[in-house]
Amino acid sequence: MKRCEVSSARPARCGGLVGCQTVPYDRGSGGRNDVVRVCHRNMIRHNLYSLARYASVILLLAAFGNLGTIVGQEKPQPETDLTYNYDGAKVQLLGVLVKRKVYGPPGYGETPAQDTRATILVLKLSHAVNVVPLPNANATETPDLDAVQAIREVQLFISSSKHLDSKTFIGSTVAVVGTLHESITASQYTKVWMDVETLTPR
Repeated sequence: MKRCEVSSARPARCGGLVGCQTVPYDRGSGGRNDVVRVCHRNMIRHNLYSLARYASVILLLAAFGNLGTIVGQEKPQPETDLTYNYDGAKVQLLGVLVKRKVYGPPGYGETPAQDTRATILVLKLSHAVNVVPLPNANATETPDLDAVQAIREVQLFISSSKHLDSKTFIGSTVAVVGTLHESITASQYTKVWMDVETLTPR
């Protein structure tokens, strides 16, 4: 406890401490008795309680701050792959149109010294797609029976009758509309190819 000595004529000031008691104090022989106010240090307990409350608030703020950081840094979820059908309705794919040099007949890369070189058109897709057979694929005896997952490129076959000037759009982003098919011959270099109906820049 803290002792705060004061005269009987002047109130004690105990530095803001609480729980004070007034008791007589004898200065000794010949001295007069003064009043002493004894101040218990209840304020310490009060201060500790306040400090604990402040610490709790700070911890809560820090927790919310970290949560916001985590949420802010959370990587976005990947886009769900789109799924199309072989031999189905015409579909539109977006991507960059590129030319690719490949080995042609007779060996299609099996005999490079003898094989001719060919140039094909490939659409490098903006995002992966899945391609699956139609529900009645077996009944229709279609060769497009094998599902493929997350493909990122499609070979394009453009009939000369379509009169599409694809060379103008090499290296550009284009929208291609057509029918998807499974690659089953040596001249089909990607897992899926498209019989193109239209090709337009984006």
